[in-house]
Formats: sequence, structure tokens, C-alpha cells
Amino acid sequence: WATLMFFCDYQGPGGNSHGIERLAIFGGRAGRTGAELKVMAAIETKIPGYYTSDARDECSTEEWARDTLPLGDEELSFALGKDGSTRKKLARASGCILEYVGNCAYMAGSLPARKRARDYLTWLMKQRSGTVYVDCEGRTDVTVVEIPHDLETVASVFKSMALRGIEQETRTFCFLEGNASKSERLLIFGQDRNCREKARTIALEKIRLKIDLQEHPP
Repeated sequence: WATLMFFCDYQGPGGNSHGIERLAIFGGRAGRTGAELKVMAAIETKIPGYYTSDARDECSTEEWARDTLPLGDEELSFALGKDGSTRKKLARASGCILEYVGNCAYMAGSLPARKRARDYLTWLMKQRSGTVYVDCEGRTDVTVVEIPHDLETVASVFKSMALRGIEQETRTFCFLEGNASKSERLLIFGQDRNCREKARTIALEKIRLKIDLQEHPP
């Protein structure tokens, strides 16, 4: 996070009489916030509930703030991903600082970034047990790829690993709307339009190759 951190009043292994040490974090606002949440996550792992015993679903209306969203154990595992890959993906796409402190998601940054992060996390959770449909009207963070009706086995074109590869390469969050095997739209979300357009180009090429294969089988 490009910050400088040190303990302000460190008194050795025995600590002070209050049992608390103060950690100073220096740097830009985003960097300080990201580093603080990382430290909080580490402490929460050692002392469960230290920060999250009273955590609630909270959304601030301030331009810069941090919101919270408690998650269940299975939801947390799904939202974290292998080696934190899913969390990092949502953070990159939304432009929001996203960290899990215990079983609570902390979303920090500007109001639009926090809104994107909450939306992306909510849609991700819905994918665990069902289909997701999104009203894209008025959104400025989405690019829609229309899928031809005659495209066979849509899910095989955009299978999980293929979408993860697109997301990794373009810093986006992508999923097939509705039933994956019969979907008519690939939704590409992200704060950066250029990244979304790059993802769209890759997706259209995959569709073109699949149609060519249908029309001219080997």
C-alpha cells in the first residue's frame, strides 16, 4: 500500500500496562486505509470478534468512507477465492478497497466505488445458488456482449476458466446473465471503460471462433 508504519510507543515484549500498542500508518488516504484494514484482518484472525462482534450491514452516504457487509462462512469462502483471487478481482474491477476482516467485508473508498463493490459482491453471492439478472439501464460501469441465438453450448464458450482468464487480463468482473447454458448476454463490469472494451474484444473473438467451428466443423 506504499505506506510507512511503526509502533508509536513500543516498550518491548512485555508491552505497556494497558496491553495495547499504537501503530502509526503514514501515506496517502487510500494507502493508509488499505494498510489499516490489512492490520485489522490480521488481528481479527488472532482475536476473533475484536473488530466485528457488532458488525452490521452499513452503507455510508459520505463521499469517502468505509461500508461493511457481514458474510456467512460459506459466503466468505466463495467471496475470497483461492489465495484471495476473487476478492482481488472484485477490488480491481470496482476500484474499491475491499478487505475481509473476519467474516465481514469492508469496502472503503469513494461512494461510487463502494456502490460498485457492494453490487459485484452481491451478484457474486447470488451466483452460488441461482441465476443473476441485472438491470443495466443507467449504469456506467458495464459493457454488454449480446450472444447470437444460434450459438451452440454458450457455457462451453465462456466456461468458468475462460471467464476467469478474461477477468485477470482485463481487470474486470464478468458473468453470463441468467442460465449460463442459454444466456443471451455476457455482462462485463468494471470502473475502466478501456478494460471493459478489451474484455469485449476478447469475448467477441471467442464467439467468432465458435461460430466458425459450427459452420465449418473439422
